[in-house]
Amino acid sequence: MAALHRVHHQLHATALNTRHRKTEASAGKKGRHRRFAKRTPVDAGPLLEAYAEHDLGTVRIEGVHLSRLAALGPDGYYPSDAFVSFP
Repeated sequence: MAALHRVHHQLHATALNTRHRKTEASAGKKGRHRRFAKRTPVDAGPLLEAYAEHDLGTVRIEGVHLSRLAALGPDGYYPSDAFVSFP
């Protein structure tokens, strides 16, 4: 009987990207140095609570890109290994 190989996968979704957020830590830094500047987390809890009663509508997601987070592409984003369409 063949051994069962387990591969660890972790799902990740970015709801609010802080990469391009201007902070004092990233001020004046360029390129690679800016990318590794310490990011300040965003607590969206108070914002979500303040607008909990508002209907923001519905968005249909056509699909998702599956990417490996091991390396960045030349454009600075994770390259897509596959795209899964939703019916």
